[in-house]
Amino acid sequence: MLAHRDAEGQVMLAACGTEQEQSGVWWSPAGERGVGAPALECDVYGRVVLAEIGADGALYVSRQSDEGGLAMAPAVAV
Repeated sequence: MLAHRDAEGQVMLAACGTEQEQSGVWWSPAGERGVGAPALECDVYGRVVLAEIGADGALYVSRQSDEGGLAMAPAVAV
């Protein structure tokens, strides 16, 4: 799993399938805007967690949703 912020501040996520690295990655928007670099981690349940600083200076955290795949739930301010 990879994350970066594009020139407009949109957080973008990508994943690379195991043993399919030659296929490359496809970037998709996470639905959030931030400043600085986003951070990724896995929680105790193995879900992807995305943390970022919003334009308002607050810390926002979103987790992988239960929908399956790598869909992220809406971010919440911490």
